Amino acid sequence: MELNQYSKTSKTTFTIVLVLIIITGFNLAVYNSYSKESSNFTVGITLMTIAIFILPILWFKLNTRKFFGLISIVAFIMISISLEVAKKSFINQQIVNGITTTANVIQLKSEIRGKSTLWHYVIIKYIANDKVILQSVDDYDQIYKKNDSIKIKYSKENPEIFKIVTSN
Repeated sequence: MELNQYSKTSKTTFTIVLVLIIITGFNLAVYNSYSKESSNFTVGITLMTIAIFILPILWFKLNTRKFFGLISIVAFIMISISLEVAKKSFINQQIVNGITTTANVIQLKSEIRGKSTLWHYVIIKYIANDKVILQSVDDYDQIYKKNDSIKIKYSKENPEIFKIVTSN
């Protein structure tokens, strides 16, 4: 039985579930993915793409696989761009009235991503709301050294969200 052959009530219920999945994916990708180690952005995009891909199949009789492929590619690209813009906007809103402080580089790290890409980053430490926070910062050009000071601005509401203001 094809998806579009279910009763209208079943389709409506399934549509509501898909909309909830889209909302959950958006929430993960935008509001819970600011940490470099978080995979929530990828999970959010995936959830949203799958849900948006299923919606037209559920309501319309579509016979071509090319159309499904085209819908999924276009949906994935549009969702990726939209979520990245929304995520940056959310972070900027959090930082706008943030607190400026100094973070210290406590560790230099490198790891291989994929088959041959070497990723350089540093671990910084700062204190926010009487809590020690450790974060990773990209260091592609290897400009930071251990014990360097980096001026950052972090969110009052969520101190894990930060931006570098200046370094050294």
